[in-house]
Amino acid sequence: APWIARFISVDPMAEERSWVTPYNYVQNNPINRIDPDGALDDEWMIDVNTGEKTKIGDTGGSEMQIVHFAYQDPETGGYYEMGDTHFVKGSEFYYGRTAKGWGVSAHDYWSGIPEGYNRNSEGYNKKKHIYTVEDLKMREVYINSDIFKYHVQKLEAAGLAEPFGQEDWVNFHGVSYANKFRFEAGLSLSLPLVSAPAGQKQITPKRFNYTPRYNTTTTEKVFGYYGTDGNQVKYVGISNNPGYKSGQRFYTHISNTNSPVSKLNFEVRTAPMTRLGSRIWEQNRINIFGLGGKSGQSGILFNKINSISPKNWGQYGINPIK
Repeated sequence: APWIARFISVDPMAEERSWVTPYNYVQNNPINRIDPDGALDDEWMIDVNTGEKTKIGDTGGSEMQIVHFAYQDPETGGYYEMGDTHFVKGSEFYYGRTAKGWGVSAHDYWSGIPEGYNRNSEGYNKKKHIYTVEDLKMREVYINSDIFKYHVQKLEAAGLAEPFGQEDWVNFHGVSYANKFRFEAGLSLSLPLVSAPAGQKQITPKRFNYTPRYNTTTTEKVFGYYGTDGNQVKYVGISNNPGYKSGQRFYTHISNTNSPVSKLNFEVRTAPMTRLGSRIWEQNRINIFGLGGKSGQSGILFNKINSISPKNWGQYGINPIK
């Protein structure tokens, strides 16, 4: 009688995949895969302990990369597969750690992230922040922005990486921390600039981007802003009256023609904050970009003085980035 849906011999390539039973067919994935000749396909194994990848086969061409994560048994030396098999279209794939384990992508979201990027980023839950998939995607946007690239790289170099999303940022620091300083906007990096509500007069000359988001939960409306030269941040400041008209903060800056600040373009970067919250926002960014307005200062900013005295940084959770 003919054999139906059965194998009558051992897989001749079984030894090449010691972590898979020799009685499997297409590694138990017949929906996505076929095995017309019993040969190895375009397949990789990544050791989760070392991060090293091993190419198992290369007969499938450049259409698909099949990736397994496996760990090695210290006693037997054999490998055992972990989690799902990953399929990446094309001839290349990239992989790296995420908050939920290892990730695989056709795009290199892990490029440029330094070792120890989160070594000092202990949050409210006493755990170091590991980038989520969403963080990696948002980081890709900021790292390709000339304005925010320096910001992200300096945080990572100091081991102070934080979540990019506002909700994750609040969860990382804890609700009490967020409420204490009234950071209604969370990280300015994650806050899209939107138009003021209907009926609210707004100044929008070409040179300025004045589009704060109003928040009715606070009577204080102090905004954080950047002064930029091309795509580089050269000044950070706060004001409850930004704008171009006489008496407003931006007008004061450009009127003082003896100052290099007068040549900058100005842009509101936050939702309204309390006075204390705005000072903390300003000092954190001074620490990121660095004071450079006076002799002996090595930062890129035209700012000359701190917003908050260094001796008080600890009580306000300000990061002394170096």
